[in-house]
Amino acid sequence: MSDHALLAPSKSEQWMNCPGSITLTKDLPNDTSVYAREGTFAHSVAAKLLNEDKDAREAIGWHGDGDGVLGTSREFTVDTDMAKHLQVYLNEVRRVVLMTGGKLCVEQKVQLTPNVYGTLDAAVVFDGKLAFVLHIFDLKYGAGTLVPVVGNPQLLIYALAALATAGYNTGLIEGVWLHIVQPRRLDSDGEAHREVFVTSAELEAFRREVARAEQLAIPVRGAMPDLLPGDWCKFCKARGNCPALRNRALATAQSVFSDMDVQPAAPPPPATLSNEQLANILKAAGVVESWIEAVRSEALARATRGSVPPGYKLVQNLGNRKWIDEEKAIKVLRQYGIADPLEHTIISPAQAEKKNRALKDITPTLTMRVPGKTTLAPVGDARPALDLAAVFERLQ
Repeated sequence: MSDHALLAPSKSEQWMNCPGSITLTKDLPNDTSVYAREGTFAHSVAAKLLNEDKDAREAIGWHGDGDGVLGTSREFTVDTDMAKHLQVYLNEVRRVVLMTGGKLCVEQKVQLTPNVYGTLDAAVVFDGKLAFVLHIFDLKYGAGTLVPVVGNPQLLIYALAALATAGYNTGLIEGVWLHIVQPRRLDSDGEAHREVFVTSAELEAFRREVARAEQLAIPVRGAMPDLLPGDWCKFCKARGNCPALRNRALATAQSVFSDMDVQPAAPPPPATLSNEQLANILKAAGVVESWIEAVRSEALARATRGSVPPGYKLVQNLGNRKWIDEEKAIKVLRQYGIADPLEHTIISPAQAEKKNRALKDITPTLTMRVPGKTTLAPVGDARPALDLAAVFERLQ
């Protein structure tokens, strides 16, 4: 088993939706961003802390590179912010170890098929006489996109691969727990940790989906599998030169201007578009945005190599300020009347329930659900549609 799978679980949303993406990207270099490299470094630090049973504060000052090698480079260094975020992950993993009495496995290689395999961030396994319990953990260090745990193909594949590697049939277990810990990005409950229980029947149904997707993604006699643009294009290496993505972006632009006798110098104001035009543009918005982002990335890459596009220049953004010496800063802030610079607050309802499961019957009487922002979603979305008449009545 080589280090890099042809159908990696981390790219599963891409190849399960766009079979041709594997062929299109297989010879392209891995031009990772600084954020991706920082994430790889953070994963390596977290794994070392779990293996050595240390808290994250003990890692402050550790350094390494974006390939996950510690101690040989100073490309990245663990500071108090990273330590704080990683401790959230460590706490969740160790909580499950204590709760289940299971065995902790860190960076375990697992394989579902010869083409589908990868390395788990962490797993907790309890194999008792009366029960088999499996928890799969995935650390997401990125702060930009909230990663959902429900229906997450990467974690579902990891679960299937872990069971296959351990020699377990999904029919012999009730299911598995999947966990995502994203300490720099909170969900609607203000939580960095998200978990879901997936039944053996759901796992088996997903196994069949993976098998079909694998069959479609592997070229037959050199034939090019279908290229199907969508939201999954965002992190595809080929998004800048994908003909299907380019054609979708062009078709979307043409749909905006097709009803106009004279082509304007700029897109029309959204208020002038029909509902049908808005729907067509919304359906393709993610695809077009992926292509535009690929254009920006290519322009930046060329500029950093010395080939700056005409009319542009490389500039340095102004970064956030950080305390040079946090202990000294706390003393000074207290002298200036800030009694608690650390801003301790009451833990959230979800955090309380994790600390004591018995609270699940009590917290409903102590909490309320604050409505989130309204947003548009496809009709197939699991969330119920808003009753606009009722909304307007409440506003009157």
